[in-house]
Amino acid sequence: MSAKIALPTVASLPAHAPTRVRILTAGVEALHSEGLTALTQQAVAKKAGVRQSHITYYFPTRLDLLQAVAQFGCESMMQPISNAALSGKLDYTQFRDLLLPDVSDRAWWRLMTALVNACAESENIRTWIVEFDAQIRERLRMGFSAFEIHLSELDVECLHATYIGALTLDMQQLTDGSQARAREVVGATIDLIVEKAIQTQKLSTKENKALSQRMTSPPPRPRIRKAKAFAQGADISTLKAKKK
Repeated sequence: MSAKIALPTVASLPAHAPTRVRILTAGVEALHSEGLTALTQQAVAKKAGVRQSHITYYFPTRLDLLQAVAQFGCESMMQPISNAALSGKLDYTQFRDLLLPDVSDRAWWRLMTALVNACAESENIRTWIVEFDAQIRERLRMGFSAFEIHLSELDVECLHATYIGALTLDMQQLTDGSQARAREVVGATIDLIVEKAIQTQKLSTKENKALSQRMTSPPPRPRIRKAKAFAQGADISTLKAKKK
C-alpha cells in the first residue's frame, strides 16, 4: 500500500522491543531498502543487531522468515489504515489514496510471488496464504465500512484481484508510467465497486422501507354494506341482486 503510512524501522524501536519484533522489523526494512535478495537469515540478523542463532530459533528456514515478514509487514500497513479510517482520522479521499499502489509495493509483489511459488511445495504455505489473503480482505472491508460503504465478499475479492493484477502489469515494465497506470487501474476499480455498493445499499433501503410499510400498515377495511350482510348471514348473490 501507500508509503504515506510509515513502516517501523529498527532504529525507531524501543530498546526493550522483543527480539522477534526486532527481527521482523529488520526484515521489512531490508525488503524495502535492498529487495527480496536481502531477506536472508544472516543479513536480517545483522540489521536487527542480533545473533544469527536468534533468527534460526524463531524462523528455522528462510521460507519461515519470508512468511513471517510478509505477515508482519502487511499488518503494519493495513492495520494503521483501517484504524485511522474507523477513528475518523482519515476522510474518504485520503483513505482511497492510501489504497493505491506505491513504488514500494513492488518489493511486496516480489515477496508474495516467492511465497505463492512455494505453495506448490508446501501445504502449510498454501493454508497460510489463503488465511492471510482473507485477513487482508477483512481489513479492506473494515476500512470501507468506516465510511458507511459495505462491500460484499465478491466486491472485496475483485478489488484484491485487481490490485494484484495491476502490480503484475507494473512489474513487467518497471517505469514511472507503468506505476502511474497501476494506480489509475486500481483507483478506477475502487470507484466502480464503491458506486455499485452504494446503489445496492440504496435499493436495499428502499425495498426494506417498502416492506416495513406493508407490514405496519393496517389491512384494508371491508365495505360496510358487505360486512353487515355477511354478519347477518346473507347470501352474496342476494346482496348483488339488491344492489341492481
